[in-house]
Amino acid sequence: MVLIAVLADVKAHPWLALRAIATGMMVAIPLRILREQLGIDGRMSFWIWQMAALALAGLVVARTHRQHGNALTLVFAAYFVFARAWLIVTHGWHFWSSAPWWEIAMDLGLTGLCVVCCLWAGLTSGGGESRFPGSRGRR
Repeated sequence: MVLIAVLADVKAHPWLALRAIATGMMVAIPLRILREQLGIDGRMSFWIWQMAALALAGLVVARTHRQHGNALTLVFAAYFVFARAWLIVTHGWHFWSSAPWWEIAMDLGLTGLCVVCCLWAGLTSGGGESRFPGSRGRR
C-alpha cells in the first residue's frame, strides 16, 4: 500500500522526486566534505557522522517538500540505497577483497542503519500530508 502511494506521487510529480534527491544530496555532500576536512576517519566516527548526515538530509527533504514529504523522504532513502548498492557492486571487491566477513556484514548493517536514520528523521518530522494509512501528516 505504501509503495503504491509513493509510486503514484512520483508518477504524478517526477520533478519533485528529482528535486527531493537533489535537496538531500545538497545536505549530505557538504557534510561529507566537512567530515573529510575535519579529518574524521575512524570507522565508528565515520558511521556516526554518516547516520547524522542522512538523518539531517531526510529531515530537510521532508520539511522542504511539505505536501509530499513522506513519499519524497522514501524516494531519497531509496536513492541512497541504490547509490550505495551501486558503489558496493562496482567497488566492493576492492574494499573488501582482504577484509574478514564480519567487516562486510558490519558495513552492510550500518548502511541499513543510515537508511533507518534518514527515514526516521523524515517521516517523524511532520513534514507533509500523507496518503499513508495510519499516518498523521498535516492536512
